[in-house]
Amino acid sequence: MKLSLKISVVVSACSLLPACATPEQRAAYERQQQYQAEQARIQAQQARQQYLSQLGSKCAQYGFKTGTDAYAQCVQNAEQQDEARNQSAY
Repeated sequence: MKLSLKISVVVSACSLLPACATPEQRAAYERQQQYQAEQARIQAQQARQQYLSQLGSKCAQYGFKTGTDAYAQCVQNAEQQDEARNQSAY
């Protein structure tokens, strides 16, 4: 392999590694990682809220009134039943 090609391979590889990056690049990389983690957390939270809303709709159809202890218990029981079904599927 030619020397210039070897150098370009090393430089290219180094640019991908945070240890070879400048402090500014490392800071930007860290901000990007934090942003991606926050976005993943938000998506998971939204998915959970949607899931609980679906369970709540089911409980409302059963006649439970939103905001009551019985409604909360219905949602909790429905979630536990889903979890048990999912566990038995494995």
